[in-house]
Amino acid sequence: MITTGPSTVITIAAYSFALIVTGLAILSYPADARGGYRARRRTMLLFVLIGHVPIVLLLAQLGMLYLAIVDMHQEADLDFQVKVWWVLLVLLFGVVGFIAEKVWVTVRRRRAS
Repeated sequence: MITTGPSTVITIAAYSFALIVTGLAILSYPADARGGYRARRRTMLLFVLIGHVPIVLLLAQLGMLYLAIVDMHQEADLDFQVKVWWVLLVLLFGVVGFIAEKVWVTVRRRRAS
C-alpha cells in the first residue's frame, strides 16, 4: 500500500482500529494447502466499553466483579491500592483474573491461619 501523506495514514489507522474494536475479520489470507481460507480475527479485551456484549457475558462479568469486591472487603489488613489492583485485574482479564484472585486469597488465608 502506498501512502501519499498524513491524511492517508490517519484514514488507514482509523479503519484498522474500527475493525480491531468490533472484532470483524481484518485480513483474508489466500487459500492454504487444503484449499480453505483463513481469516484473522481480533477482539477487544474490554468488550464492556463498546457495548457489543451479550447480556449473559455482562452479567457474568458483573458477578465476578462483585465477588472480587466482597473478597477484598474481607481482607482488612490489605492496602487499598492492592485491593483495587485485584478488582481491576478481574475487570480486565475476566475469568482468568477471577481465578487468579481466588487462588491468591485462598493461599493468603491458609497461610494466615
